[in-house]
Amino acid sequence: MGRGIRILILFIITMTFTACENPIIGRREINDLEFARSLAIDTSKTIPDGVMLTLASQRIKIGSGGSAGETESSKVSSEGQTMFEAVRNFSTYLDKRPFWGHLEYVVIGEEAAKKGIYKYLDFLSNDHEIRLNINVFVMKGGRAEELMERAERGDRFIFDRLKGLIDSVGGQSVTNPVNLIEIMYTQDMKCLSLYLPCVQMVDVTKGGEEQIMDIKMAGFAIFDEDRLAGYLDEDMGRGLNLLRNKMKSAIYVVNTQKGSKVSLEIINSRTKFYPEIKDGNLFLKVKVNIESNIGEIDSNEDIFHSEIFDYLEHEHSKLVKQEIERVIEYAQEETGLDFFGTAQSFYLKYPIKWKQLYKKDWKTWFPKIKFNVTVESKFRRTYDIREPNAVEGGGRQ
Repeated sequence: MGRGIRILILFIITMTFTACENPIIGRREINDLEFARSLAIDTSKTIPDGVMLTLASQRIKIGSGGSAGETESSKVSSEGQTMFEAVRNFSTYLDKRPFWGHLEYVVIGEEAAKKGIYKYLDFLSNDHEIRLNINVFVMKGGRAEELMERAERGDRFIFDRLKGLIDSVGGQSVTNPVNLIEIMYTQDMKCLSLYLPCVQMVDVTKGGEEQIMDIKMAGFAIFDEDRLAGYLDEDMGRGLNLLRNKMKSAIYVVNTQKGSKVSLEIINSRTKFYPEIKDGNLFLKVKVNIESNIGEIDSNEDIFHSEIFDYLEHEHSKLVKQEIERVIEYAQEETGLDFFGTAQSFYLKYPIKWKQLYKKDWKTWFPKIKFNVTVESKFRRTYDIREPNAVEGGGRQ
């Protein structure tokens, strides 16, 4: 019996090390992988109703002794009738296997967004390698492949540029990142319409130089189910962030009664919805509380008086209210889409009545809601500003 066991073990060891195959199933050397970092999705140029994918990957150069060295970026495009076919067709262009576990950014071209995006995102959400926290953008006014080709600057690859935009977006809050798991949640909430952040190519050419294009964040794209329905500009994007309680910071410039410009920095904001159903009509009170710091006084006017502060707070409140009301007007009159969570507020307060009377025909009811927006602005700090640089009548200091 012992001899038979020894022969069996020897046979297994011999078969394991037969030929040069890697004995660990699924393992691949780092040299054999193409690390996908960003993906552009567009309509196909050659296949009717097909898809074109542009992959920006990061390659790691292996130095002496097998240690990882510098990184480089490469881009390649593939087309197919479906996402699955287009992804598989990358194997005909790449000498390495694409690895999707490092994918961070997906940019969808405008034309593809108009035809519907869920067929693309369903594939991404079902792939076992792709993480659900990848950020999704819409390319405003063009194809996403253009972004991949023209937005890189020296050693700043496209995925580095997109990361930089996301990291700095809180400075003005004109847009906000949305990841794949948020999109899946919105897809399940039938009464809530999807919005995605936009990126846009802009001309930054100076003088008579050759045309130079750069990228910027450009508000939000609004969707009717999975089809692009319109855009919110940057000011309206700021209003949407206020409605969704996603305002991080922003600079508002208001004028004193004498016309002096004062820059106000939002440091905190909170928005609450107060829904009410009365005699079959829907009402929603939107209450916004904002705290700001005074960041700059662009004049020699001394504004540090209570009556001037009261006036500036009133002007700031009015400016914020106008931005929010523009978003509400656009939602009700131009698109009829509830993309800032109105339905959820009515459901939470009137769950039975909402399900019985309003849920099925919410698109009909939403434009009929009567909104009442109130904004309260308060100043908290002035940093090191105690008086303007040159007090009126006192000359320059």
